Amino acid sequence: MCTPDNFKLTNTPTPSTSLSDKRHKSFPFLNRLDLRATWTNAKQNLTVAGYVNNVLDDVAVLQVLRNGEGEHFRQSAGTTLPRAYGVEVTLNFGGN
Repeated sequence: MCTPDNFKLTNTPTPSTSLSDKRHKSFPFLNRLDLRATWTNAKQNLTVAGYVNNVLDDVAVLQVLRNGEGEHFRQSAGTTLPRAYGVEVTLNFGGN
């Protein structure tokens, strides 16, 4: 049962947007796995590479921006990019 005796009001300061203020919330460490494989033919004029960035598709918050009263206390966040993969082909037609 909830009674007024179970609640306590405390005065907590608003988090600062200052970079030197260490009271801000920290985010967990992010591990990101990127892979790349490259093959070059015997003549060394053809190179094929395949890559996968963010293999585990872990998307995390990189930063949180807090704005003041002039921006109506707006908050926004930047995140890491999701998984991306592709192939690169390089063909050398002569010369160096």
